[in-house]
Amino acid sequence: MAREVSEYFRTSPFATFAGKLTPETGEEDFVNLRFHDEFLRQLEYDLLQSQIRIRLIVAQVGGGKTWTLSWLYRHFSRIDHNLVIGIPRVELRGQPERGFMEAIFRGLAPKLSEIRAKLPKESIPSELRGTTTEYVWNAILDDDVFSMLSGRGGRLPVMGNIAPPSLTKTEGTMQLLLGLFRALYSIGYAQVVVLVDEVESIFIAYGKRDLFIFENYLRGIFDEFESDKGQTLPRLLILLAGTSDVLEQISPALVGKQTATGDVASALARRLGPMAIIVKDESDVLRIADYRIGKHRKRPLSQPFIPYSRDAILYAWKSSLASIGDFCKYLQSMYELALSEKAKMITLEYGKRAVAQYQESSSPNES
Repeated sequence: MAREVSEYFRTSPFATFAGKLTPETGEEDFVNLRFHDEFLRQLEYDLLQSQIRIRLIVAQVGGGKTWTLSWLYRHFSRIDHNLVIGIPRVELRGQPERGFMEAIFRGLAPKLSEIRAKLPKESIPSELRGTTTEYVWNAILDDDVFSMLSGRGGRLPVMGNIAPPSLTKTEGTMQLLLGLFRALYSIGYAQVVVLVDEVESIFIAYGKRDLFIFENYLRGIFDEFESDKGQTLPRLLILLAGTSDVLEQISPALVGKQTATGDVASALARRLGPMAIIVKDESDVLRIADYRIGKHRKRPLSQPFIPYSRDAILYAWKSSLASIGDFCKYLQSMYELALSEKAKMITLEYGKRAVAQYQESSSPNES
């Protein structure tokens, strides 16, 4: 006999939350919303039409940024001649541009063996010999020097009679980064996608002077790619994901708000492509709940499946203030409460009780 309500879960469908940006993060529980379909079309068009594109993705904490970036990581990695570089966060260094450059080198780690196999030392193109690109080429093949470029620290050595650019100077980090992209392009990577999570940390940690230099650093990257016109550099897509509330406090211009004179990031905002805001309507909310219930419902038997009413799901969403993370926590609390009372349906009443209990238990203890 077919089972429906009597089917079982191995685990609750709402107990998994986003973690660090990786290709695997959220793979099982990610829900492709209408936003994602439209956003992907825009990004594919960007790569087709533009030599370089820099875009910002904003959402509040728990709003789906990391899962969105991880989903894009998986998608673009499946395309031939693409290289995806995932950066969970930019480590804070003396200068933000150095931290950004080192994060990109560090993000090569999952593909390092593949890249090294395509970089035989004797096959470097003649037009790249004696340049910073040759230096980077040789550095990638050397574990010790590559670790320095990835943030370990230390003084870069001379390699192959080529003196390295300075890691402590903005121009030096620019030369090393462009050398990397030219090396990647020369071995067949026609498109490079750089995904940066938690970008707000840069704007929190650094002062106006450092941020002004970093803005010009990004502008310099943009100008180099635009003027190259695909002769020596790949097409480049950079996605920066951050929390809307924090970014708005730092710079209203970053999140599309009216800005005043002196906005430290207004120059950067003018160089960004259209901003993407992860927006979810009621149908998306129900889709998230339905998808995750369905995925876990097919697992081995352990705990009873208890259906959720539509009102309970929407109440959880309203209570979460549009945070997917809190939304799933509330649904998990509803499930545990209903399970403890052997309920046959998770109703709105269970939703209200569970949300109240969860919020009470999560509040700081008062002395």
